[in-house]
Amino acid sequence: MSSGEWTRRYFVEQGELFVPVMESREMVERGKMLAASILSYLRKRGVEAPRILDVGCGTGRVSIPLAYGGAQVVGIDISPLYVSIARRKAEELGLGDRARFVVCDARRMSSCASSYAPFDAIVFVWTTVLGYYDRDTDVEILREAMKLSHSSTRLMVLDTASKDFISFLSNFVGGASWFTDYGDVVVVETPRFNPATGEALSTQVFYRKSGRDLVYMGEARFRVKLYTLDELVDTARRAGWCLSEAFSRLSTEEPYRTLGAINAVFRPC
Repeated sequence: MSSGEWTRRYFVEQGELFVPVMESREMVERGKMLAASILSYLRKRGVEAPRILDVGCGTGRVSIPLAYGGAQVVGIDISPLYVSIARRKAEELGLGDRARFVVCDARRMSSCASSYAPFDAIVFVWTTVLGYYDRDTDVEILREAMKLSHSSTRLMVLDTASKDFISFLSNFVGGASWFTDYGDVVVVETPRFNPATGEALSTQVFYRKSGRDLVYMGEARFRVKLYTLDELVDTARRAGWCLSEAFSRLSTEEPYRTLGAINAVFRPC
């Protein structure tokens, strides 16, 4: 499975496997909290009714709360299934005029979202898109984002796995598997970290609950290149984005510490 080759298989060919996870109460509530943090951050800086691009939006678990909170949102995702679910949810909530969803490969986002640009914020959340391919492709993706920006646009890379932390964690847990209960679905995940490439590799096995039994649904694999904060800053700079602030938590704006997720905000250089 070469770099980036897994994305279409995981999100398009096997996309239905991950839907119950994205639509679980835990993930929906997490999306609401992150959306509230994004809006609070922007409003503190004078952006009251932001126009936001959500890159790799999935089923809209961040986009829709952003729209509900007053933003004009465009969500893009490579998965037609995810986009159809997000559109349906937005319409059911009466947010069809505030939340629009487009099937789009992030590597060509400027051609998909140019009619909605420029954006006040462009967000990549939960280790989404960046790291799916290779570093040069990430630079190109961020250059695509630059085409949709204005001079004060915030590029926000939020709740993104840190290579520092995953490397530290792998030394303690080794090849352990994680069992996560998402309500109707259970996922058994076996992660691996390759220090030579800085990639996290993972096998996920999905089970549907049936009474007291677990029914096998399928298996999926993904790989993602992880960044330390300084590597992410360098990658973004190559695309014309300069670091503005970095936090351990966006909600509290705590200063960034290496043993946690990266929350970095960039501005055009």
